[in-house]
Amino acid sequence: MRRRHFVSLVSAVPGLSYAFAASPISTAPVISRGYDDARVLIDRLQRLDDSRILPVCRTALYDHGLATDVAVVLFHGFTNCPAQYALMAQRLHARGCNVLVPRYPEHGDVDRMTTRLEGLTAERLMAAAMEAIDAARGLGKRLVISGLSLGGVLVAWLATQRSDIDRVVALAPAFGLGYLPYPFSVFAAGIMRAMPWSRYAWWDDKLKEKITPMHAYPRFPLRALGECYKIGELTIGAQAPLGGRTRTEMIFALNPKDPAVNNDVTAQLSDYWNSNGLMRSSVVWMKSFPAIHDVIEPDNPHECIARCYPPLVDLILG
Repeated sequence: MRRRHFVSLVSAVPGLSYAFAASPISTAPVISRGYDDARVLIDRLQRLDDSRILPVCRTALYDHGLATDVAVVLFHGFTNCPAQYALMAQRLHARGCNVLVPRYPEHGDVDRMTTRLEGLTAERLMAAAMEAIDAARGLGKRLVISGLSLGGVLVAWLATQRSDIDRVVALAPAFGLGYLPYPFSVFAAGIMRAMPWSRYAWWDDKLKEKITPMHAYPRFPLRALGECYKIGELTIGAQAPLGGRTRTEMIFALNPKDPAVNNDVTAQLSDYWNSNGLMRSSVVWMKSFPAIHDVIEPDNPHECIARCYPPLVDLILG
């Protein structure tokens, strides 16, 4: 898709002009320059995990005791936690990588019915993602990041902001609501962000709190979900020059049978970046994947680890 087509798609959406502004994240980061620095900064992140956080949901580091050729940061999905990526992280660690799996703010509470997601903003999520990259930079010579759903959007956004990431694999990024046309998706997300924090939705109206995995929240404030979609809007509206334009290889891993996200918008964004010289970007269609959104979670009753992990590990490691 050429620039004029993609820009017309975005500009047709009322109220999206803010997305073309500079990123709201403005910090003076402390970036790890080596392995020892990285461990200090990661320890700082891990100290945020108090007794209210499930042990399996705490920020996790799988390391070899020294800097490796490749360091990987894995970003989990909305309402899930680092446990989602534990098995994937172990496999990457076995392949010689240092791996960091950060926990998002307000995720991982021991009480699955917690209300702590009330007040979560896009800005807090983006700041946490930046801090994770700052910490991980010293874990390896090359830095690769990957994430699923919200995590996929966060890593794509990071690619627009950072110049020190070598490879990004955004798996099923949640840029839009299912197959809803993007302008309507943006409108719906704006409505969510205007809702009171007390307005909740269940992931499954029938199972409710019995839904698995047990380390993830079964419900969420609709306003918090709207904040997650805001990150996608900011990513799509990011102004040139993009941070990763000279160094980063951007890969969108899309499942054509995914029932939860808008693959068309993601493919258009990738083509727009690539064809206009904003960033090296490509789409890899995961045609062998089943018709489920979360292909990472080991406790998903429809898990597809044997089928889905090997090609994803290969994509991450290049």
